[in-house]
Amino acid sequence: MANEVGGRTDKNGNRYEMNCIIKAILDVVDEKISSCMFEGLGNDEIATDIIVTNFDGSRKYIQCKHRNGSNDNWTFSGLKSYNLLKRWKTHLDGDQSSIVSLQSPIPFTSLTDLSKRAKNNNGDVNVFYDNQIKNSKKTFGDFKKYCSELDLDYENIVDVQKAMNYLKRTEVEDMSDNIIRDYLFMHIKLLFFGESKSNYEKILDLICNEEIMGVDIDKQFLFNFFNKNNIILNNLSNDSSNFDNIENLNSIFKKNIKLINDNYINRDELKNIIININKDKSIMITGKAGYGKSGVIHGLIDYLENNKYQYLALKLDKYIPEYNSLKWSENLGFNTYLSAILDKFSLDKKCVLILDQLDALRWTSMHSRNSLDICNSIIEEIKNINVGRKNKISIILVCRTFDFENDASIRKIVEDDINNWLRIDINILSDKCVKEIIGSDYDRYNAKLKQLLKIPSNLFIFMKIRKDNDLSEVHSTCDLIS
Repeated sequence: MANEVGGRTDKNGNRYEMNCIIKAILDVVDEKISSCMFEGLGNDEIATDIIVTNFDGSRKYIQCKHRNGSNDNWTFSGLKSYNLLKRWKTHLDGDQSSIVSLQSPIPFTSLTDLSKRAKNNNGDVNVFYDNQIKNSKKTFGDFKKYCSELDLDYENIVDVQKAMNYLKRTEVEDMSDNIIRDYLFMHIKLLFFGESKSNYEKILDLICNEEIMGVDIDKQFLFNFFNKNNIILNNLSNDSSNFDNIENLNSIFKKNIKLINDNYINRDELKNIIININKDKSIMITGKAGYGKSGVIHGLIDYLENNKYQYLALKLDKYIPEYNSLKWSENLGFNTYLSAILDKFSLDKKCVLILDQLDALRWTSMHSRNSLDICNSIIEEIKNINVGRKNKISIILVCRTFDFENDASIRKIVEDDINNWLRIDINILSDKCVKEIIGSDYDRYNAKLKQLLKIPSNLFIFMKIRKDNDLSEVHSTCDLIS
């Protein structure tokens, strides 16, 4: 939808740019970058509203653009009037570690796609050009437009190599007005004590009314500003005791999982979960009682540990969320918000939060609705944290099929955010899988017993008693228990 013409458009654009600057300042506070600057001088001012400097000294030059006229998407022709791509060359040619970025509420799909293809390339320009660009008519057309804007010859392999290098160091960060506002207020809540709106307004006043254009805003600069304006930092998430507590909680979780023959079964559902976690999805795992949800989670934890991913796993029947997300985090043994600690704990690594037995909140808590609300608060906190993370925090919720299908508030978690959430249902085991566990004796069992053993909880009992019992007359779970 197009912006209104006139003053309101200018105000919306200015407000968006101010919020982008506040985001950079919060990233300095959160130690994600070394410093930031807005409205630099000389070459730093070219096609740049904000400069962020990383701890290795590399820089990102950010241009904020609120709208592209009445269009819902940026195009190469839409940027032509700003001459942005050509002006970015000053930074891209000046230092091979420099990155350029467009921050806007609307996407630039064509440039994003070209950039992804360049970043997914191993450095082979011929593979990039022949297999990643020319194999799609639309992509090839976009690449021609990109090269034209930069005065590059798309048929000259030297210029193609240069274009690929530029694209690897080009980003499009599309964040709507609402998303960036939610991100800011969530981070202010996690980073500072006190009322979030008041702290936001103090930081906004720094940008609007203080002489800081062209000033390198680092942590020391901000500490002085915070002290002067009575803004109190919450540094508790860095406390090493929080990290020790995560390890302890994970150890307790793993000890409470019972496995068939002390091994988890490598199931197709587990493979599907792993694939989607690596796509930054969050997942609702459902399954009937006894179908092996805990075994799948154990397999997932093994994968996370083997691949050096960070994680926290909790059983919600043991640690029932109460009061609010901060109080529950404290009840778990942490000294501040769980979501902030996970962010610090994982830094630039992939991280997974596992909340098992979500269905237990419906039956074991007198205030189950409040418990679910707390879970939703943590989900929302992590969603906003993810906006600023390269490696996202994924959430795994585990729930019985009956409760998922009959509790609208649980279903709503997935249904309201289908772009980020996926439901994976755990089914019975296959004949092949059960036979691999039992052996050739499986072929002699009657049809009812075979069907019974496809349910992992039954198979667990069976493997404990099979050596000492005549099981030819077992036809039900009750028979196994007897």
